[in-house]
Amino acid sequence: MKRMLRSATRLLTLAALAACGNAGADRTVGITATGSVRGAMFLDANGSGTRDAGDLAAVGVRVALVTPLRRDTLRRATTDANGDFDLGAVPVGSYEVVLDPASVGDSVEVQGVDGVQLTLAPDQALELTGRLAYPRRTALQLRSDPLGRRVFLEGVALHGYGTYSDTLLHVTDTTGALRAARVRPSVVSAGDSVRLRGRIAERDGQRVLDDVTVFILGGALLPTSPVVTTQQAANASAGALDAAIVRLFDVPIIDTATVLGSLRLEVNDGSGPLTVVLDRVADAAFRPPFLAGQWDAGERFDFVGVLVPLAPGTWALRPRNAFDLTPR
Repeated sequence: MKRMLRSATRLLTLAALAACGNAGADRTVGITATGSVRGAMFLDANGSGTRDAGDLAAVGVRVALVTPLRRDTLRRATTDANGDFDLGAVPVGSYEVVLDPASVGDSVEVQGVDGVQLTLAPDQALELTGRLAYPRRTALQLRSDPLGRRVFLEGVALHGYGTYSDTLLHVTDTTGALRAARVRPSVVSAGDSVRLRGRIAERDGQRVLDDVTVFILGGALLPTSPVVTTQQAANASAGALDAAIVRLFDVPIIDTATVLGSLRLEVNDGSGPLTVVLDRVADAAFRPPFLAGQWDAGERFDFVGVLVPLAPGTWALRPRNAFDLTPR
């Protein structure tokens, strides 16, 4: 009897184990660890390198998360009105963040997101910050860069805003000088270290930075102005001194005329004629009534001013104010 009970018990145990072994045999239960990846994109509108009040959200930038070897796209997202994107729950592993270049454009540089390699651990929340910025160029580079490109240029202002009535601003860096046109109102003064944001353009056969916003960085020293002859000034030393400040010593006035509201002096040190343009609109010191003999032919002056194209291949000297003309 006891042997029979032991056998029956053994059979029941085996049946129970078989039942447990078959439980859930028709479904697969898997657990995949995930983390999250989100971030923000901004346009560095003032070129400071960090996100601040002057910057803009980068809207509509398409972001993808791809596997580094097979380049399969795992997740996609598009930045919203705040420049934010969220790639959601992502399986743990290694990935690369890639931006769709068509959603960014070819006029900006991308930092902090595009091409970033990351490894995601379980429950890890990664946050990325992407910066879009216009390239920084020198004055010399801008003279050969493609037209229409929006860029930053850093240099020293050769005069203040409003010195000339046609919204021009001239700056210089270690590679040369450049003219900025259609400059937005600013409190910039001569000697300020500035960063300009504008579009590369061409006026009167010379490269300029057009539609310009000025960011003042601090103070700096004005560079030493080269001394030139009237002939060298009239051709800007074959164009090499376009937009630069130059000096002329002991030069006589040959003739005077009023053209389009400005007083024009023809001067010549014997090397060739040069036109000096005095902006009456910007500076009241150049408006009549004048002192007797002040601008008469035969009077001699030391001149300082910026070289600005007057006609193809010809430049005029534009003093910044009356202190740039010193009677001899």
